[in-house]
Amino acid sequence: MTRSRKPAGNLAPPAENDGSNRVSKHRRVYDHLLASIQSGALKPGDRLPSEAELGKIFEASRITVAKAVHDLQRMGWSRVGPEPEPMSSASTSRAVEPSAC
Repeated sequence: MTRSRKPAGNLAPPAENDGSNRVSKHRRVYDHLLASIQSGALKPGDRLPSEAELGKIFEASRITVAKAVHDLQRMGWSRVGPEPEPMSSASTSRAVEPSAC
């Protein structure tokens, strides 16, 4: 029996960037997704939005989004399941590891 994964429909869009913050788009995507996982907004097994959807949310290219998702996977916060979409994999109690951006 295959467990159905629910889509991450509760992922809130990021706060507006007023331009005074000099954080790269890649880092904004990474930080927002990581915060969503750590806060429990994204639970283990939840599908992340597609790269195209995340690109629209963050006004970023798919390459930028893919790099952020790959970094989450590399740090153990996300994984690719039986379907090609990445999903949240870490529990919210895991210690935060710095990204090697």
